[in-house]
Amino acid sequence: MRTAPAPDAPIRDDGSRVGRWERAGAVGVFVLAVVLAWSRMPAAVRDVLWAEDGRTFLGEGVQYGTLGTLTHSYAGYLHQYPRLVAGVVQHVLPVEGWATGIAFGAVVGTGLVAAVVFVCTRDATARLTPGAALAARAGIALAVVLVPIATNEVLGNLANVHAYFLWMMPFVLLHRPRTWASSVGLAVVTLLGALTETQAIVFAPLLVLGLRARRTWPVRAAFLAGAGLQLAVWLGSDRHRGQVGRATIDLASLADGFGLNAGMTTFLSRAASGEFLAAVGPWAGLLFLVPFVVAFVWVLVRGDRTQRTLAVVLALYAVVLWCAAVVLNPKPAYAYAGMSPEFLRYAWVSRYGVFPDTAGLVLVLLALVTPRRWSRTRSAVGVAAPASADPSRRSLRPRRVPRRPALGTAVRSTVAVVLLVLVVVQFRPLGPVLRTDGPRYTAAVAAAREACRTLPADRAIRIRSAPQTQQDTPGPPTRQEPTSFWSLSMSCAVVTGARTSDVGHEVEQVRPVPTFG
Repeated sequence: MRTAPAPDAPIRDDGSRVGRWERAGAVGVFVLAVVLAWSRMPAAVRDVLWAEDGRTFLGEGVQYGTLGTLTHSYAGYLHQYPRLVAGVVQHVLPVEGWATGIAFGAVVGTGLVAAVVFVCTRDATARLTPGAALAARAGIALAVVLVPIATNEVLGNLANVHAYFLWMMPFVLLHRPRTWASSVGLAVVTLLGALTETQAIVFAPLLVLGLRARRTWPVRAAFLAGAGLQLAVWLGSDRHRGQVGRATIDLASLADGFGLNAGMTTFLSRAASGEFLAAVGPWAGLLFLVPFVVAFVWVLVRGDRTQRTLAVVLALYAVVLWCAAVVLNPKPAYAYAGMSPEFLRYAWVSRYGVFPDTAGLVLVLLALVTPRRWSRTRSAVGVAAPASADPSRRSLRPRRVPRRPALGTAVRSTVAVVLLVLVVVQFRPLGPVLRTDGPRYTAAVAAAREACRTLPADRAIRIRSAPQTQQDTPGPPTRQEPTSFWSLSMSCAVVTGARTSDVGHEVEQVRPVPTFG
């Protein structure tokens, strides 16, 4: 009697050729993801520091030194990847290149996530031919780079790069590594992701799947270590106390917001989405979820076990993460259900929509690569089943063979083309993004360097970052006086290059502090 192989039985293939192709594919996806992500950002955006990138990651690097920042939490969270990138940027680049270096480091993180997703989708495309599997895996991996909603706030900055590591988590936890080397490599990336994104802990229930596979243990141990440390830091902070009982967003607004951020933004630009909502109503975004729901049902009906599991996990967590983020961080801009048509024209498109929006794209891609329908007999396609020469092995039951319905091929091709057109049309943002009008970092550093010629070396100066104002209420954007809330603080010695930033030091806090940008 033949028995099924153990979960960790070595998989025989033609030497190491499969492994080489896997590594080459992952490297190719990484490079392509970095190039695409960098190309999606307008040139002006690459020269603007966003929020915590200046004030927290670069600013605390100047104050405490690179190693000192790794033990610092921000708002109750650890952000290890942004801290590491900020340290590298401060060591390698001159001060005037920090903004561009931060943007590039952020897209490198996005490329890393895409490469990991490529590796972890091998089993979801196992029934395809090698060429089709490669294309499908690349498409699924690059979805997080090409999702339209990312250009507004998330793409190209360290403050929101954690959203990409959050997307990576279900893929690494569902994956079954073939070798111990790949398991250890994924464990390192998983630990880095868990130490960057606190919300990753919501994927802890996935740890119960595939416990018998010993090669998954390093990844699971890394996840538990990172998530456990994040939880301890969060519980030791004051942030969780301030979030208890603050949920003020009603269910209708949660649903309407999900439809806008997880569905409509894939098909329409921000401006077009606002006009559509104003004309139809706040619930109109739910209409754009229909294609994703159809794709989800199709995968459940036609997909194999791996595809069905991935589809359920992505769909479930798309809803859970959106609702949790809005409920725990409520503001009037999320009260979509009660907005007037005038306010709906400027409905807020949130960074919380990156995971559910990307999940929708991947569900469609999974539906396109699900196994084809099987016909009952070969006679259904006009081919007679061959008879066995051995009478004892003849069976009256017809053999199941795949058929190639022309209609199904046409539908899949049409869907693929439509999806490609949507991605291409919104490859670059249609209209301004949140950082478009931000203060130009290079010009601000040049002005600060000129001013520091007449100031003491330990005198503090500020470089403004975007956003300069905080607007949490719905409605059209209003012009306000810029503030220094989001700004990079450092001494003239750092600006002029007289002192490196690898060792923290105090600066002379004289009021008023010269501010540039």
